[in-house]
Amino acid sequence: MTGGRQRPRSEDLEEHDLTRARIRMAHLLEAETGYRSGSRSWARPGEPRVEYDPERTTLTERRRAKVAELKDLDRQEAKQLGLEWISERTLKRMAAQYNENGLMGLADGRWTPPCVAAGRSATRSPRQSGPFMLSRCIARR
Repeated sequence: MTGGRQRPRSEDLEEHDLTRARIRMAHLLEAETGYRSGSRSWARPGEPRVEYDPERTTLTERRRAKVAELKDLDRQEAKQLGLEWISERTLKRMAAQYNENGLMGLADGRWTPPCVAAGRSATRSPRQSGPFMLSRCIARR
């Protein structure tokens, strides 16, 4: 726990938000390692693609290629993934968040369930149960 607050977990995400985080992770790992899985050992067919081949490209070149690729995504698809404003700096920040928090470092903080605190009590939906949500409510006061 940091700052008296438990970190969000993947279990706190709706299924579609978990899917979005995993897609973001695959894009990030491809830029960082050349492989969407993050490892040559689990390479998918056709990997590494030429622009992401770690033996032929630098990390900076792979990040630039990923920025170009993501900027060419359909605008709605990019927005759905939260990648409509992608840059090399964004990829660096995402890498740092991923290194620190794993998959949850790539989940937009707005994807975790909100907790509305009124006074000293908290209102939670049935899906928001347990000490995790209570600690988030307390931390937000």
